[in-house]
Amino acid sequence: MTSTNKGLVASAVEWVRASKQNKQLATALGAVLVVVLGASLFANLFGGDDGPPLVADTITSTTTADTTPDGPEANSEVPPVDCGRLITSDEAFEALDVLGGMSQVSQNEVCHATWSDDDSFYVQIGPGSPNDFAPGAIIIGVTGDTVSDLGDEAIWFGGPEAEDGGAYGVVAVRQATQHGDLYYRVVLGRPNVDEATQREITIGLARTALPRFPGVVIQEAPIEFEFVEFPDDPAPDPSAQGLAENLLAKEEAGDWSRGEGLAATLRYMLGDAPITEIHTGPELVDNSGSLIIELAREYVESGDDETLKGEIQALLDSLTINLDDLQSEPVASGLIVSRVPLATEEQNPCGDNSTECLDEVPLPSRAGVPDGKYTLWADLINGPGWQAGDIEAAKVAILDSAAKYEALGSMPSVTTVLRAGGETLYVDYLGSENCVLYISEFLADFDDDKFQQILAREMAFCLIASEFNTTIKADQAGTQWWTRGVVNYLSGHVYPSTNLEHEKLPGELASHELSTTLAGRTWTNWVFFEYLHGFLGGPEAILSLLRELPPGGDHIAALADADSMDVLFHDFERALTDANVGDLGPGTVPYQPPTWTLDVSGPLEGTLTAEPFGVRRIQITVPNGMTACFTTTAQGEMSSSWRTGVPGEPGTWDELEPTTLQGVHMLVVTAVKPGSSYHIQVTDVSEDPDCEDDEDSPPTTLGDCGLCPPSQYYHND
Repeated sequence: MTSTNKGLVASAVEWVRASKQNKQLATALGAVLVVVLGASLFANLFGGDDGPPLVADTITSTTTADTTPDGPEANSEVPPVDCGRLITSDEAFEALDVLGGMSQVSQNEVCHATWSDDDSFYVQIGPGSPNDFAPGAIIIGVTGDTVSDLGDEAIWFGGPEAEDGGAYGVVAVRQATQHGDLYYRVVLGRPNVDEATQREITIGLARTALPRFPGVVIQEAPIEFEFVEFPDDPAPDPSAQGLAENLLAKEEAGDWSRGEGLAATLRYMLGDAPITEIHTGPELVDNSGSLIIELAREYVESGDDETLKGEIQALLDSLTINLDDLQSEPVASGLIVSRVPLATEEQNPCGDNSTECLDEVPLPSRAGVPDGKYTLWADLINGPGWQAGDIEAAKVAILDSAAKYEALGSMPSVTTVLRAGGETLYVDYLGSENCVLYISEFLADFDDDKFQQILAREMAFCLIASEFNTTIKADQAGTQWWTRGVVNYLSGHVYPSTNLEHEKLPGELASHELSTTLAGRTWTNWVFFEYLHGFLGGPEAILSLLRELPPGGDHIAALADADSMDVLFHDFERALTDANVGDLGPGTVPYQPPTWTLDVSGPLEGTLTAEPFGVRRIQITVPNGMTACFTTTAQGEMSSSWRTGVPGEPGTWDELEPTTLQGVHMLVVTAVKPGSSYHIQVTDVSEDPDCEDDEDSPPTTLGDCGLCPPSQYYHND
């Protein structure tokens, strides 16, 4: 190319750049270029005698390998190609690795970029042909080698050797598109490098240009996801590891029969056996023996070992009191009843007798509490731990509880016995008319307010046993998840500011909330009923809900069918996540919600199973300045919510799944019915805040692109 022609080309290119949005000017430029540049430029572009045959027709006969026809004629039916759309000037300049200016022009569908100082350094892209892929095809005098991972098919034709390397080379590419099969060639002139380098650069340019053609959809390589597993194996509820759980677990393990376990446990409760005789595992944290008493009475009625039935009845007689004896004078059964105001060392009706000696403690009248229905007895001779303050606290607690519970349902007569010694407390429910509370002396060490709430909790057992006698009898162990939770809740209803129930929450629930469900927990379920308190209208509504539970049926399934329970339970878990469950007293319930943590630095996926009345709570963290592209898939009847921030602080929840994640997010997934799961997938993590999929953009139509048919790049045969 002459220097005059080079200057004209450079000027023309600048004119194109300045007016590329004007189609009339671009069309006029094509005519100007052909007239002004003349045959010399045309030959360089299309393979005339003075330039390399870069876009010549393919020769398919190996016998004519030394001749190459001229390139295709200009197609007047299509406008000039925007070269920058296929290979930009910067990309061409980088491929040539030269210093100095660049000239880039288009002649209809052929783009040619040349180094201004040496026109043997150039990049060219133009239409190819199906003949490029015919057997024995020859371009620039050589046959080709297959190129993998480029289009649907690609072949490299290595150029003739120059003094310092390959003068030039061609890569031909075929790609199926919505407009037909696309055929194009990329030619690179780099005489200063060997053929291997020439090949690498040329193929790189062809790969860069491919997705820029209309109708091309490049399928990216499959993303390699890191699979994240979340533990689903249920863990035991440590707050329920008490006498009854120990009895049933050892029976299931085959360590003892039901009768043997009951006899051993009753001996421990009576003080005749050490704890090691019945339990060698972790410390028992539940000192309630109420269920043991119930199971023992059932065994006496229907047990299969007559000898054990007799022993268990004798142990029950020693642990419990015949209410008729309290109405009589001292009897030979070992119980001594005193009618004096309060026994003292100077006035000791029991003398030196070490048997149980009970003083009756009169209770004052209280509005809403029937006179004579509630009585208090205390062993003040054998139990020096009971002080006058304890007696007064017990009197107040009995009356406070009775006043609340009488308004809620059918309360039986309640006899409270403050016993000497012992390390257990239990309720002996004797039918719809009578209930006895046995309070051991170790509770005398509690502060008066906590001691009173414990009495309120035990009295709540009497209410629940009376109201739900048939339901509980049908499944003693299977109803503990709600009976123990409700009595804890009701004790807070009587004493809303004492907060003894809080001591059963922060540590114990947090240690197993993620691995258990409502059905697998007991005492700590009070917080669920306390949450329902505000939505259902108080304890009356909660007891009405429980009355719908079928005796001997699946209580979890029945609860799931309650109106809007899926919404209520999900909102409950969101409130726990925020540590924002309203307390019966002032403020909120203290809680440190446990979470699974997921640090996202690349593609990953995992599936959460949503067990009925369980929670899947995840804290997802994306590195600062990065964006995670996120998708989710839900199956079954489940609920999910998202918010920014960390657990334990209030936030605004959104039930719409985000498509991008930045910073820290909380995810809560719940279900009240089985068969639900939630799949999460991070497809990319990058500094780009836009996660829109380019493949989702509207495809190019035939009428809005300069390279679509009748372009010579596309073949529709």
